[in-house]
Amino acid sequence: MGSGLLVGCASNNPYSVPVIPNTSTGCVGSMAALHTMAVPEDAMDKGKPVDPPYVDFADVSQCLHLSATAPEAVALYAIGPRRPIEMTFKLLLSPNGTMPAAVSLLDGRFRVVRAYDFATFTRRGGEYSLPVFLNPSDSNIRYALVTPDPRYVGMGEQAHGSVGGPMAVSAPGYFFLIYVGHETQTRYPFTLGGRISVGTTTEVSAPIVAPQ
Repeated sequence: MGSGLLVGCASNNPYSVPVIPNTSTGCVGSMAALHTMAVPEDAMDKGKPVDPPYVDFADVSQCLHLSATAPEAVALYAIGPRRPIEMTFKLLLSPNGTMPAAVSLLDGRFRVVRAYDFATFTRRGGEYSLPVFLNPSDSNIRYALVTPDPRYVGMGEQAHGSVGGPMAVSAPGYFFLIYVGHETQTRYPFTLGGRISVGTTTEVSAPIVAPQ
């Protein structure tokens, strides 16, 4: 299995269109044939933690075609032996395409130990996030597999807001301001492509209780 995968530069601009991964060519027939990526660990800048950058899922994913399933884009991350750790998976919310991810934690034989669908992610501001805690008792977990959640691809989220501001009204002898505005609606489609961020930190409390 390869030790790494080259990652192209991807814009964090949520208004740029994400690339849809290619699953028509270059597929491999087993998880053991996939390249793995190391999960970025704690990074600091002037004493403050730095979040891993967002990357385009198309740049870090590969095509996996198992005999009993259709081809799908997957990203396989190798998890180091340090425990306890907290892993964080983030998805950038974009009106041009947000990937609704599913995450599976695998053992050394690529068997699923834990699985999280997109419903377990929490939206905060302009992103969805999922924290995953690994205790010393989770030493058998060796990989994290990220895929689009097929139950949500093609759906989306509607956000409502408002835009407005003061407008001056004047005439001979008087002047005043009135507030004018209108409602806005923004649709965030869930697509096979999007921007993701994966990282780990050892700054966790022990013992760790995994969310139910």
